[in-house]
Amino acid sequence: MKKLTSILLVALAFVFNACATLQVDKPAVSAVKKIAIVGFSVEQKEPEGWKFGSSQNDLPNWGAGLVQAAPHASSIYANVGKTLAKKFRWQVLGADGLRKNASYSKLFDEKMKGWQSRPPTASGYKAYGADGVMDPWPIERLSPEERKALAKSLGVQALAVARVKVELEKGGGLERLVGAGELKPKATMQFTLYAKDGGDPIWQDLQAVGPAVEKGTQHVLGITSFESLLSQSVEAVNKSLSKLLARYDKGE
Repeated sequence: MKKLTSILLVALAFVFNACATLQVDKPAVSAVKKIAIVGFSVEQKEPEGWKFGSSQNDLPNWGAGLVQAAPHASSIYANVGKTLAKKFRWQVLGADGLRKNASYSKLFDEKMKGWQSRPPTASGYKAYGADGVMDPWPIERLSPEERKALAKSLGVQALAVARVKVELEKGGGLERLVGAGELKPKATMQFTLYAKDGGDPIWQDLQAVGPAVEKGTQHVLGITSFESLLSQSVEAVNKSLSKLLARYDKGE
């Protein structure tokens, strides 16, 4: 009896955890025709050896300007929009449309320029973003009325934010004994969709974890090609995006 009770408790904990990381109102999502991804960031793990050739230290990264616009992040941002458009037959307002919108541009200047208050980026990570697109933090801190006004100004029925974290798995078998091997990017996506009323999310997934890429980048003592890792991170994020959509379909 005790064993059965333990099994049931584990099962309930698993279900509770799944529910806690995924909430979706499918009828509300199905009613959406046009969205804008108004907040986006990629937190990228840097290889341990990278600190020898960079300003990385072991402390959290406090301060302003934490999100750097980068080509690989802009590519990820564009692909997220295209994938969602294909999956849900949505119109997705791109970064160009955001930059040309007066209300969004004004908010961008207020929230992204000069000194800004942000939580620290985790030690050993660097934060990237798409050109002209805010990171998720300021959008999440808007009031429902402010999000509603922004959606109206952009002419969309829903606002989305996407936050990606890319970690590095170590592979290489016996090579690891001498501090070498492969570094394989693995991504987790957090995605939130707000209806045009700006209130509670109609879709929120906090744990869309994709598998690591199959073929990583070689390293010796953590020193490797960071550019190659960034390129492979695009593939890793695509895998987490596929997981996001699979979790939506299954309602995990």
